[in-house]
Amino acid sequence: MSEPLTENITDHTPTTAATPADLGPAALCPHCDYDLRAAIDPVCPECGKQVDLEKIRQCRIPWVHRQKIGRLRALFATAWLFTRFPRWLPHEAQRELDYHEAVRFQRWVVTIFTVCLFVVCSLPLVPRVLDPYDPLPTTVLVAMCIQVLMLWPTLDASTSVHTYWCHPGNLPVERQNACVALAHYACGPLLWLGFTLVITVLGLIAKQIEHGLPIQIANGIVILVFGFMSVIAVITFYVTCLYLIGKAAGRGAGATWGAAILLPILWLLILVIGQGLIPWGFAYAALLVSVW
Repeated sequence: MSEPLTENITDHTPTTAATPADLGPAALCPHCDYDLRAAIDPVCPECGKQVDLEKIRQCRIPWVHRQKIGRLRALFATAWLFTRFPRWLPHEAQRELDYHEAVRFQRWVVTIFTVCLFVVCSLPLVPRVLDPYDPLPTTVLVAMCIQVLMLWPTLDASTSVHTYWCHPGNLPVERQNACVALAHYACGPLLWLGFTLVITVLGLIAKQIEHGLPIQIANGIVILVFGFMSVIAVITFYVTCLYLIGKAAGRGAGATWGAAILLPILWLLILVIGQGLIPWGFAYAALLVSVW
């Protein structure tokens, strides 16, 4: 009796090619922005230039690598990255970015800018505050002290309010967190504003001591430099925020235009509340207490 014939049964389920999304976050050529996620050869097939595949497949935000390159270097490198803002930057939102790391960077920038602004603004006021013959009114002193205390929260809120548009509900939670983290890095240009202001003031003080530069001219130069650098830093920050909202978060034209209109209004509102209403509200309360 012969044994029954058997046949090898194999799985003929058709296989599909991996999509770009299956290969991880975008790895763009630094020369032409061609997506090299599936590339094996370290030569871009689009532009023909050499590419370090390992480097472009890693997170390219220096602050993430601060343990290796040093905190100070990572701080300045990240600030410069978000100042020049290369085209590939919104694609970093496809990675698993740590929200807490981004907030830590933002608060470092806000703290440094607050200290720089406080030092520069307090220098011309110190002689007046210490003058026993012409002291400042109590209400003014109270308002100034509250303004100093409210400076950090005002800047912190101003550099965070745009993140409201960076977590649309149609994105996965991981992508939303990455977009919000990327938006917190956008405050990098403010770092240069603080240091430029301090360097300018110190240079003018040295000139005043050495050559007797009139105080009116020195104050005028400081105001011009601060105004010019403020315009550049704010415009850079503003454009970066809108670009991240549109490209990284994938918001439509309506939401992006809405952010473009509302952001300056919100910044002005935060400034008025933090540096106007709250300090002078305390000053008015101090005046009432002194009258009673």
